[in-house]
Amino acid sequence: MPICNRLIHCVASTLLLCASTAAYGDMLTFGIIGDSSSEAINVINNHPDYTAQLLASDLSNLGSFDIVWGLNNSNTAQPAWLSNSTNKTLISLFVSNGGGLIYSDGRVTGANAVLPGGNDFTFTRAGIYDLNRDPNLATDVLRGVSNEVTNTNLDQTDGGSIFASHGYATLKPGSSPDLTPILTTSNSSQMVDFQYSFGVGFVYYSAIPMADKLVNTPNPFASIYAPLATTELADSVIAAQAVPEPTSLAFVGVAGLGMALMVRRRRAGSAKAT
Repeated sequence: MPICNRLIHCVASTLLLCASTAAYGDMLTFGIIGDSSSEAINVINNHPDYTAQLLASDLSNLGSFDIVWGLNNSNTAQPAWLSNSTNKTLISLFVSNGGGLIYSDGRVTGANAVLPGGNDFTFTRAGIYDLNRDPNLATDVLRGVSNEVTNTNLDQTDGGSIFASHGYATLKPGSSPDLTPILTTSNSSQMVDFQYSFGVGFVYYSAIPMADKLVNTPNPFASIYAPLATTELADSVIAAQAVPEPTSLAFVGVAGLGMALMVRRRRAGSAKAT
């Protein structure tokens, strides 16, 4: 077989192998950063197909992960790990190239300035007691084998200082991201949880202060919501990784993509071996 044909065959085989890895049981790796990180790691490691480790504050080990889960428990500021310009660029590149970002944000104000694609939304800080599934949400979203998020089981009914959410986001006029609203306030246009695509990756934003909820257990946020919400984004990332590129791609582009996938999976394998 001519060298050129052998190379094309090798690259195509690599692409198919890499694209099917997650779908055939490869462990999905989460990098955890921010507040209550130990509790968040426990949530992920309780899933048989996921593994979690700490993500360094300078994001130096970012390439070892498929998904980043960041938690911000501050009521006054967005975290340095997400707000400094270098890290914002790294996170944006990570997501746009196929990674996933879950951001559980206790601050809400200023989220548009730190999230990849965040300028499509307006973020409002407010104490929210009542959380509802978006009326158009697919029935299998946030629903497990033995539990689910309903229109009532995340509500805070005491009327005090413990809120179900610290705010919400609305879509800016004229913006049209590939968006899935998931949880809302009593006003269905006010999104508390939502997921959107950025490049070939995904962002799952939540105004639920999960760093606090994971510590002050037991509560349905820790036992029901957190495992289901993290699985929701993981499923999207797995599905994206399993979609093969069109066969009409130029050879150089295919070769480059094959190399990128090989490097990414090799890094993930190294992370799991340590």
